[in-house]
Amino acid sequence: MGGLLVKQMLRHAIDFGIPEWKAILDQTKGIVFFSTPHSGSNIANLVKYMGWVLRTTVSIDELEAHHPRLRELTNVHRNQKKLGKIPIQVYCEKQKTYWGNVGVLVVDETSYELKGCQKSNVSPNSQTISCTLLITSKQENVEFYLYSNDSSARRSRIFEAGKEYIATRVELGTYSGTRRAKNNLITDVPIEATITFDNVPLEVNKIEVFQISSWLGSSYYKNDIKVEFRDISLSEK
Repeated sequence: MGGLLVKQMLRHAIDFGIPEWKAILDQTKGIVFFSTPHSGSNIANLVKYMGWVLRTTVSIDELEAHHPRLRELTNVHRNQKKLGKIPIQVYCEKQKTYWGNVGVLVVDETSYELKGCQKSNVSPNSQTISCTLLITSKQENVEFYLYSNDSSARRSRIFEAGKEYIATRVELGTYSGTRRAKNNLITDVPIEATITFDNVPLEVNKIEVFQISSWLGSSYYKNDIKVEFRDISLSEK
């Protein structure tokens, strides 16, 4: 939690413009993270599902694995000019912590890295937008689904100027589909994925929110994952 608190404090130092807070940002020379749940923790998921025993809070809910609020905070630190220049060293755990006979990793290692979004097939009335990313499982081999428009709850989409656009096809390695694509991720081996949006109006020149819908099946997590990227510029293909 301490690492997340530091990240939020530095973000507030920029967003709120308070001189005393800005001084903290100016004096930050580097950050070392020790087992910080940048993408959330599956323990938070476990606690939530055990709500009949343990009362959950907003803080616990937002610590769920791959929670959009945590993704947004990470993206701000990656993309904001001043925050992005702060040297960072990250350490994560490799051995499980045991609760009785149950061994868990507080911080797991699933990575979604956006490479970029491009415009193509520009016609007089519409265009195609394709977003490419790298997905990596760093903990173990896993079963993985990536959705374009499988159902109302499982679909990838982009938002801009109050309008919503639903993905029309998806590629995951050598597999593709108009509803979903399935593949098996190998530990520490990134796999390229592309999510495509057809018939997008020409006036869309950037993306306010890009929401990715996926599903992960492993020994430590079997559930849907929603990932968000914000304020994305579009390049020409």
